[in-house]
Order: sequence, then structure tokens, then C-alpha cells
Amino acid sequence: PCYVDETAPGDIRMIANRIIWTKTLNAGQTCASIDYLVVHEKILPKLLPELQRSLQVQFGEDPQQSELARLVTASHASRQVELIREVEEAAAVEDSETTIVCGSSESCDP
Repeated sequence: PCYVDETAPGDIRMIANRIIWTKTLNAGQTCASIDYLVVHEKILPKLLPELQRSLQVQFGEDPQQSELARLVTASHASRQVELIREVEEAAAVEDSETTIVCGSSESCDP
């Protein structure tokens, strides 16, 4: 995990850029890849838009046309799409604490 607590340095943009770079390096298939974030509630409103901005700056508007690394096999890609769909189903439940803020299974191309 990556922890961003209330004592994080003031440069939230730098933090977001580093998180996105680390996560997307080699399609996230490294031992140092961030699996999830734990963010202090005071930092989240600042960090979330910067993470979205960083993704857009680094990879553009259209993931299909970006330089974002691809998974090696179609079966691995299909597995990831199914995991995303599970999260989408959890987010669709009333009173769910799950929120998807970027992307969807619709934007995937297994």
C-alpha cells in the first residue's frame, strides 16, 4: 500500500505524479507497484483530482491510444476486467462506501 497522511509534504501534485508513475510502471507488474492507497481524509480532496490529472497528463484522454503498458496476455487482461466489474457491482449497491473515480470496465479492451 501507499500511505499519504496529514503530514504529507505540501506538493500534492508531486505525490500524485509519483503514485501514478509507480503504479503504471511496467503495467503495474512490479514488486514495488502500489496495490492500494490509504489517504488521510484531510488530504483526499486535494490528492484525488491530482491523481486524475496525473493520469491524463501522463497517458492522455484515450487509454486505447496511450503509451500505457499493456498486459502480456488476453487472459490476464480479461481477469483484470472481471475484477473491475466486481468493484463496479459493489459500487452500485445502495449505501456502498465503494466509489469509482476513474475508468471503468467499459474503457477496457481485453
